[in-house]
Amino acid sequence: MKKLPPYGKELAERQRFKNCPDLVAVCFGADSWDRAKERNDSGQDFVAVVHPAGKDPKDFKWPVQHCRCVVEWSLGPSREQVLSLVRCLINSRAESVTVVPLFEDFDTPIVRYRTEKPTGERWVDDRESIQKYIPLTSQEAVANE
Repeated sequence: MKKLPPYGKELAERQRFKNCPDLVAVCFGADSWDRAKERNDSGQDFVAVVHPAGKDPKDFKWPVQHCRCVVEWSLGPSREQVLSLVRCLINSRAESVTVVPLFEDFDTPIVRYRTEKPTGERWVDDRESIQKYIPLTSQEAVANE
C-alpha cells in the first residue's frame, strides 16, 4: 500500500469529504519542507505537500483528484524528475498541473538568438518556463488514437 507524501494527511482528509482546496502546492527541491510548512501555516485555502528528494513519485499516493496543482520546482530535481511527478499527479486525476521553476528570473527573455556557430535553430531556449499540463478528456483521448 502506498503512503501519502509528507503533509498529505490534511489533503487526504479533505478529499474524503469532497472539500478540495483552491490549490495544492507540491514542493519539490531545495527548501521544500520549509516552503510547504510556510504555505500550510498561511491560512489560505490551499494545501502544500512535499515530494521528498531521492524518492520516486510513484511510491506515493497523491490525493489530488479534481484539484488544481502547482509544482514548486526548486533547485535539485532534473526536468525528467519533475515530468515524472507531473505524470503521477495527472494519473491521480488532478484537474491541472502547473510547474513553476522557482530558480528562474522571469524578467529575462525565455529565448535568445544564437550568435555563435549556428547548427540549425537560430532561436534557442535560454531558461525554463512556467508550464501548465491539463489531462485529456476521454473524448480527446479517443480522438487522438
